[in-house]
Amino acid sequence: MPAPRHTLLLALALALALLAGGCGHTQGASSGAGAPLPLTPAERRAVADKPARWVDPGPYYGEVQRAHLGEVLFSSRPVALDARHADDLVTTVALGDPLYVRFFADESLVNLRGAGCADPRYLMRARVGDGEPVFLRGVEVTAESARRRGASVLGATPDVATTTRFVLDAVAFGDPAKGKVGWDDDNEGIRAWNTLLVPRLAEGDNVVHVTVTGDCGLRDDGPSPVLAEGTLRVTVAPGAKVAYAKQYGPALPAAAHPESAAIVTGLSAAMAREWKDEDVVGGVVASEDWTLVRHRVSGAVLARDVTTVLVVHPKAGAHPDICRAYRVGAKQAKTASGWASETTFAGVAGRPVEVPCDVAR
Repeated sequence: MPAPRHTLLLALALALALLAGGCGHTQGASSGAGAPLPLTPAERRAVADKPARWVDPGPYYGEVQRAHLGEVLFSSRPVALDARHADDLVTTVALGDPLYVRFFADESLVNLRGAGCADPRYLMRARVGDGEPVFLRGVEVTAESARRRGASVLGATPDVATTTRFVLDAVAFGDPAKGKVGWDDDNEGIRAWNTLLVPRLAEGDNVVHVTVTGDCGLRDDGPSPVLAEGTLRVTVAPGAKVAYAKQYGPALPAAAHPESAAIVTGLSAAMAREWKDEDVVGGVVASEDWTLVRHRVSGAVLARDVTTVLVVHPKAGAHPDICRAYRVGAKQAKTASGWASETTFAGVAGRPVEVPCDVAR
């Protein structure tokens, strides 16, 4: 007589709990997770009651994960995937306190969206009070990870706090392999927290709500189920936002060219004629020296150019403290006696990234 289906499901769950060895965590989780935790009697009964198409999402890797499924956690110290204790969880912080953000999904994307989920990913967003949500980070996951309960962090690794400053990397702008611009891309969530969220805080008490949803890629038009949510109260003292931005806000690279100030001034004048919807706030030249531009056939020198990081502010519909940084080419034409005094616009590489306007002032 064949075994009942729920008995087979239970046996499969127990086998996975014994044999799985860390494949259930996703990008941002700690490595070297400890032995998976055995299922409790209640969890074993829940497995037996699941529908036939349900795919076991694997074992829990720690008591904190098990106790906080479906939650975004905030802590004063990093929380590892396999954490057994969570003594550092917080619900209230002062702006400037060390802060780490992690989530544990309560179900897998495969069980929520089906096995055909083409390009699974987790999307982290946050809002202040009843304001519009801002996008923090997208985490692309493997097909295998989409079968597990999602778990990730705001930064590249669990030990990266929101109170971490990054310098904009002009060289990484427009990298087609990454499809992104600037920064250490794995830490885009930290940059977005400090650039898009912190400026929206007001002096006094603020309620920040973080939501993690899942979908199946850019072309996916299906539902985006909520995987985890969390709420944090942030207290902002008078003058704390300015001090925070100076200490932890993203920064432009140091000017690498000896003529940086003059080149940016000339380029800003050219940009004012080219771009009618933005005001140039400032910028730096990221190139150490000029690069010669030659004719493709004759090889004759036509011009010279450099790469700049230019910061602009949209004239309409933008937050007053949030700007965009672009990688912009600046060019000077070759003349009979040397180089033209006028600096001209030579195109944009990649997409912009948001930065605090103060970085260029």
